[in-house]
Amino acid sequence: MDSKKRKELMLLYLANSDDYITAQEFSEKLNISKKTIYRSIKEINEESKTGNLIYSKKGSGYKLDYENYLKDPPKKIGNSGLSPTERRNSITEALLLHSPNEKKVYKLYEKYYVSESVISSDIRKISDLLKKYNLTLIKRNYRIKIIGEETDIRRAINDLIQTEGTIINVDKLKEDQTQEYNKYDVDYILRQINYIESKLKIKFPHPYDINIFSHLYILINRVRKSGNKLSADVNISDDNKTFETKLENKLYKISEHVLNNIERYLDTKLPLSETYYLYQYLVSSRMQTSSETTNYDVINSNKLSSEVEEVTDFYIEEMNHRLQLNFNKENLFRDLSKHIQPMLNRLKNGLEIKNSLLKQIKLEYEQIYKNIQEVSKLLSKKFDYGTISNDENGFLTLYFAQAFEGTENKINTLILCTSGIGTSELLRVKISKRFPELQIIDVTASYNVKEILEKHPEIDFIITTVNLMTTVNIPVLMVSAIFNNEDQKRLQDIIEDFQNGR
Repeated sequence: MDSKKRKELMLLYLANSDDYITAQEFSEKLNISKKTIYRSIKEINEESKTGNLIYSKKGSGYKLDYENYLKDPPKKIGNSGLSPTERRNSITEALLLHSPNEKKVYKLYEKYYVSESVISSDIRKISDLLKKYNLTLIKRNYRIKIIGEETDIRRAINDLIQTEGTIINVDKLKEDQTQEYNKYDVDYILRQINYIESKLKIKFPHPYDINIFSHLYILINRVRKSGNKLSADVNISDDNKTFETKLENKLYKISEHVLNNIERYLDTKLPLSETYYLYQYLVSSRMQTSSETTNYDVINSNKLSSEVEEVTDFYIEEMNHRLQLNFNKENLFRDLSKHIQPMLNRLKNGLEIKNSLLKQIKLEYEQIYKNIQEVSKLLSKKFDYGTISNDENGFLTLYFAQAFEGTENKINTLILCTSGIGTSELLRVKISKRFPELQIIDVTASYNVKEILEKHPEIDFIITTVNLMTTVNIPVLMVSAIFNNEDQKRLQDIIEDFQNGR
């Protein structure tokens, strides 16, 4: 085990422990000497930018300074010690980006120092992986390439770069760009996203900002590495063309402008279909205004189509029938319908959205999730939709989980996250479930805190997953996104302070 991984695991053990951990316990857990434990703790504290992360108590052992830890959590282990799965993903991504061009096998593998038998095993597994994307791996004379439809290639790349644990954080990219991404490409793509948001006067919340960033990053890399051998295989039907011409759709015009910018950036002409690809992503995204925190559909204003209303009602009625839930149907319909609208666009456009919280959602709300899966299958059959993915089902689960009526709450609370949707929604549900004393007024992005406080002067308390840069005059508690036992104890202490008038 390398030093970086060892220190990361030590911090992880401490973060998940309610008590002190002795050097002997560390030694047994990690199978390393006590001397190495002492040295690693010293290095962790020296490397921390926020002060000592680990403190000791004679006779008890070591404990985490949780406040400092949340301000400077450990970064993911780098590529120096890739697992076999990570190695295969890296090889697959390189082949996909270069498709339909071929690559020399030895060039792909020269930095991994693996045997011929390992390479042969990797190629078989990569070939099997690609089948679910309708792609074919061809190996001939020590050269290898992937062939298939452009849409399938993009889908495979998107899945690879958003695998669990490597999710792109668009806000982080603005501040701290790693070597994994080309700095100039990142800057240019972020400027395009800023342009779209400014034209529409909205923000793309997580994970929609990720999808758009990934799409444009993949496009730029595909053009470069494939030698601009992109196939224009998208099927733009006459119905869609007529719709866009009739409506003079604002999103379509914005897509054209962005693609023209990228053509100038790459100094090459792109297929017309690329404008339509981006348009599909935009029309399938949720958008958040800066003046109000409820999401709405920019294209159709606030008016819901009869299809959206019917689908939303279908989910509510079926879930109520299955679980006999006690929830406010009016509020649930309002919130859920705003997710259903872009979800239906994604189904029609064949787009998928990644849900980095899926494992947590399935674990935390198993019964609701399983019933959502069943209802989604019925919905697909009734309306002749394609398969609704588990990622989508995970997002749908959150709406029902957070809709339960609980005890009348007392403390008006605001939840902040980097982007307002996703992690913070799961956090809302967890907090509501465990602490009915809290009335959660809103869940929003951290950049929006001043406007929200002006709009809701009744807010008493803020819970945030990010270090709040804005000074506020009410109590703030920083917690981890997973909301572990330590977070819960700290929140309980604050609630008791409120209740005791302190």
